[in-house]
Amino acid sequence: MTSAVDTPDRHLEPFRSYLRSLNTIELVDRIELLRRSDVLNMPYGDLQQAIAKVILCPLTNSFILPTRIRLYPSGTLFFRVRNANGNKLPLDCAIRESDAWNPPQDKCTIQRLNKAGESLLYTTPGTPHISLKEAKTEPDNAAAIFVYRAQTDIKVNMIPPDITGLKLGEKERVNASLVINFLYDEFTRYVGNGNESLYKISEIIAKDYFDLPPREVQDAWCYPSVPSRGHFNVCFRPDIARDLLELRGAWAVVRTQPPEEFIIKAVALLSSGRFQYFGIGSPEQLASFPEITRSSS
Repeated sequence: MTSAVDTPDRHLEPFRSYLRSLNTIELVDRIELLRRSDVLNMPYGDLQQAIAKVILCPLTNSFILPTRIRLYPSGTLFFRVRNANGNKLPLDCAIRESDAWNPPQDKCTIQRLNKAGESLLYTTPGTPHISLKEAKTEPDNAAAIFVYRAQTDIKVNMIPPDITGLKLGEKERVNASLVINFLYDEFTRYVGNGNESLYKISEIIAKDYFDLPPREVQDAWCYPSVPSRGHFNVCFRPDIARDLLELRGAWAVVRTQPPEEFIIKAVALLSSGRFQYFGIGSPEQLASFPEITRSSS
């Protein structure tokens, strides 16, 4: 990931001014009150208001800190995993081109950034190992790793934003750090089965505070990975994903031990909207995925 142009220093004063005016104890109390809220039964609008009390800067009517846009350069690889039912080729999760993209709306349950019935494309940049962890692929189980290449620089809105380098006074930095830690906790919160309503907090934050004009300012959201701390996920709206990402194909893999490893059994390439499978070492694999060798499969 590389840097993009950030908010000019002269535009930071409204943020600094509000951070200076905040009573730190009151900010802590607002965060704790939100965390104790009955998110499951809380009306959407009430939850929005509770979040605003923590992270809205009334001087700018925006997020309490300036946006930090970063770039994934053209050529960056992005990955998405779908788990298969059984290990037989062709994998049932990679039959048609549509299997590689965002799921149908009627299959979409609430997740980290989307409402129920809202379809987004969740990916991980740089390494497929993070995608396998995100998909909770079990050892000895098969999965399809879809591989995409960025056709241009990808502008991502960082959640939470990195405040490194911002010129902040002591009180400003303390309050900013409380907000950053709150966001990090919300976007890395483990949500078990039956508690998916907890995702409403991160979904509201992403849409109300980190959803800037698409393509003009941002192409996607970027937020920390839960199972792989220090790594990130990148989430696209479907139309932007199809415009900016080239689908190279898929790898048919079996998860192995230790958890971050896998064996590539075959590659799947598109032909007339459907995936055709080719063995490792085949001319088709060597032409499409020359980075794969028999030692990596």
